Amino acid sequence: MKLSLFMCLPFFLLNVVDGATTQIKTQDQNLYYLKNLEKTLDEANSFGSLVGSRPPDCSNKCGTCTPCKLALVGVPPKPMLRDYYPVRWKCQCKGKLYDP
Repeated sequence: MKLSLFMCLPFFLLNVVDGATTQIKTQDQNLYYLKNLEKTLDEANSFGSLVGSRPPDCSNKCGTCTPCKLALVGVPPKPMLRDYYPVRWKCQCKGKLYDP
């Protein structure tokens, strides 16, 4: 019994160490990607804008209500996607939202 325990112990310890090393590598990769994302966004902002579509124009989108301003509005996530919170552009005037 003792012999089999001593034979299993190194494999167990190897798996624990390997799992911890993998977790550290994953955390380091996430930190690396986060730093690169921040750097990319800073560089893009220094050029004045990000690549992609422009926000919509809210001119005359709120009917007679003024001032009609552009707003980012969160869309409720689907039940399956816990970490995904999409947003969309809306025009806002006096607490009411209008489609651009």
